[in-house]
Amino acid sequence: MIQEAEAHAAEDKKRRERVEIRNQADALAYQVEKGLKDLGDKIPADEKAKVEASLERTREALKHDDEAELKAALEELRGRWSEATTHAYEAAGAAEESSAAGGPQPEPGEAEAPEEDVIEADYEVVDEEK
Repeated sequence: MIQEAEAHAAEDKKRRERVEIRNQADALAYQVEKGLKDLGDKIPADEKAKVEASLERTREALKHDDEAELKAALEELRGRWSEATTHAYEAAGAAEESSAAGGPQPEPGEAEAPEEDVIEADYEVVDEEK
């Protein structure tokens, strides 16, 4: 039995690698689908189309048993998704910076809120056990 295990160790290792690649591809495809729903409007249309094409290629590669094709599709999807999210977050960061630079602007006709009166006072901590 030990000899059988040793004889098939290489086959088992190759099978395990194939399963791990399939799991990575499936997990990334799910993550990208979810991310496209969340960030879809923040990703430029051309980037989104590239990501969707890579996602479709990965899904097709998962249906077949070609490990080389699956690896290539997985790497392509990783790269495309990384580029797309980078652009989305850069655009979001730029929008935040422009709104922060100007500060909060009241709507026209809206009165500014009066400043609250602040009262400063000294206090002393009393230890009740003494």
